[in-house]
Amino acid sequence: MRPAVLLGIAPLFASHALAACSGMNSADQGSCPSDKCSALNESFSSSKALVLSSSYNSTSDKDATFVSEQSPDFAAIKDGKLVLSLKQSGDSSAGTFAGSTAYSTRWIHYGTVTARIQSGSTAAGVISSLQLQDDAGSSIDFDWVGISSNRAQANYYTDNQLQLSQASAPVLSTDPTKSFVEYKIVWLPDSLTWYANGFAVRT
Repeated sequence: MRPAVLLGIAPLFASHALAACSGMNSADQGSCPSDKCSALNESFSSSKALVLSSSYNSTSDKDATFVSEQSPDFAAIKDGKLVLSLKQSGDSSAGTFAGSTAYSTRWIHYGTVTARIQSGSTAAGVISSLQLQDDAGSSIDFDWVGISSNRAQANYYTDNQLQLSQASAPVLSTDPTKSFVEYKIVWLPDSLTWYANGFAVRT
């Protein structure tokens, strides 16, 4: 699976990773690509950490830890932060918007992913996500729905089906649209645990 951060309008869902690496779906072949993730701490202190996927080259862009795959491209690094924007596109009367997506350049097969995130929108219909996902529709997510901006949903999908057993959408003590919250997903061969500011919100 590849870590991804998405901002978009529901029900838009972007997927790009490798089914063979996840171990979570019926199409899994049990092998992973060679560029698996090793320990990584990305502070976004350099603009080289994010490049367009259409021009990404693993040799010349060795400092790139994320690629932006949406067009038009609304992902950027600003003031040491990865910023994903949602902007109106086309005719303003049509009410259409375009979001942004950034994918890690490395794959993960079990491990811990931690991110400090300030979710962006309180508008109904807008979903922001931190995901570990594959091509076959399996993913491990933190999702923020604009209409419930004080909650973080801890979800996972296998074969494109939401697994509702022990589903969790806890109210956070900190408003995630006004300050940064530390989110962590611990993915082990036999368990999944989601954390928000050090508290387990689903396991």
